[in-house]
Amino acid sequence: MNLLKELLDTEIDSLQTLLYTEIVAAAAAAAAVVVVVVVVVVVVVVVVVVVVSAATAALPLVGVINLDTLRFRCSFALPTVR
Repeated sequence: MNLLKELLDTEIDSLQTLLYTEIVAAAAAAAAVVVVVVVVVVVVVVVVVVVVSAATAALPLVGVINLDTLRFRCSFALPTVR
């Protein structure tokens, strides 16, 4: 009877160790997924900012917007308080 109890205790300890190992592995996998998602979001945001700023800077160069004319028109369009 004592041998059976020791065998059951050993088996329970093994199962608990296995369970804890699985929990740690699942937590590590979840953390890895979160890190990958954060990195992808940061990369996408940086790419969008670079593309938008490059496009904005290139607009006057290709003649789509003349910034001097735009500034001149806006100065008359906005009321000034004197």
